Amino acid sequence: MPGLRFIRNSEEMPVAAGPRSRVAAYDLGSNSFHLLVAEADGQGGLRLLEQAQEMVRLGAESLRDGHHSRRRLRARPEALRKLRGLADRHQPETTVAVPPAPS
Repeated sequence: MPGLRFIRNSEEMPVAAGPRSRVAAYDLGSNSFHLLVAEADGQGGLRLLEQAQEMVRLGAESLRDGHHSRRRLRARPEALRKLRGLADRHQPETTVAVPPAPS
């Protein structure tokens, strides 16, 4: 099986090859963080191991007030720690984080 690759905006990022090739992927949006942990199934597909979401709601506040509150900014690292704890249980070989697309 060829190596797994993540593709974003036509950029390829190789994923570590191994007997199980587990990947943790984070989507770090302005309102929510998403986690997906998957494992290569040996037949060219992926098997979902974990999926979770944490709401941080930075976008709504900044649109309304023009800035982020300290309380909301402090919530982001805590949300990421929670998701990382879930991902770490599956011992991924590769971690990929995707920030919000520029506007």
